[in-house]
Amino acid sequence: TKVQTLSFQIYTGGAPAFVVDESTGEEERNHECEGLHSYGRPETSEKLQCYLGLEDTAEDVKTRLTIMQDAVEKAYTISSKDDSALKIFLAPEFFFRGVNGAFGLLREEEEDEINGGCSDICQILRGLEMLVADKRFEDWLFLFGTVIASEVLDDDG
Repeated sequence: TKVQTLSFQIYTGGAPAFVVDESTGEEERNHECEGLHSYGRPETSEKLQCYLGLEDTAEDVKTRLTIMQDAVEKAYTISSKDDSALKIFLAPEFFFRGVNGAFGLLREEEEDEINGGCSDICQILRGLEMLVADKRFEDWLFLFGTVIASEVLDDDG
């Protein structure tokens, strides 16, 4: 059995909320985090981080799918064209996470009003499906990683 693994690397964690100015040695806000309102701390660090992405989540999804499409196309270009070889494409973990660290899940009634009944999560799944529907990917296995999602619960209190 022949197997070829193809993957791409991109940092998917948060950006440091504060950085040290090299000229003064002073700690200052990271310009990459300006205007962002989602911060967190990784389990292994006390350093505050912000999540990068576009405020318009539909545009964020579209941009991430474009990056993924580019990676898939580049992988195809360099891949073995031997039909008997299984090609495995590995995407970075947490690539689909959004500016708030997660894409929001919508209630069914909300989903019907947005994007023709297709939420951000739905757009990601449809986009990935369309990416790999081509016959040339018949001998491929795609592992696109995790889509991070969150849900706002009703306050019945």
